[in-house]
Amino acid sequence: MPETGSAFELLARLKALAAPEAEYKVLLGGRVQLPLRLFVRRLSPKAADARRRKAKKKAKKQGQSCSAAYRFLLGWDILLSNLPPETWGLPQVFDLYRIRFQLEWLFRTWKDQLGVDELGDWLWRLATTLRRRFSSLWSQNPTPKIPFYGSSDL
Repeated sequence: MPETGSAFELLARLKALAAPEAEYKVLLGGRVQLPLRLFVRRLSPKAADARRRKAKKKAKKQGQSCSAAYRFLLGWDILLSNLPPETWGLPQVFDLYRIRFQLEWLFRTWKDQLGVDELGDWLWRLATTLRRRFSSLWSQNPTPKIPFYGSSDL
């Protein structure tokens, strides 16, 4: 913890947390410590169970098993950020993450399915420029109201 310099016990904190979401100030690193904000949000039981089933299936395929601590953590969204707290509150950070994830998915699809990165330098530069501009645009608006694939906002 930044205030005390003691280790941050994430698992213990989450188990003791009664609220569905929280924000903590943490320091990350050994010799050089970077001040960050840690955001946590409890998933719905349905979403958490889906994550756990997927993790169990993957572990079984690899001849492994999931620890109880890992299964517990799969019930949470956990984000680290250095975004300024004056502009980016807890709900806005999760909204931004959701949008950024959709944008990353779009560009990965362009690359994997359409082979945009193999069509020529000019097209790849265009795609990465669009990506940067979209990211910049969304980072300037702390309360994005853009629906995403799979949401009930559509």
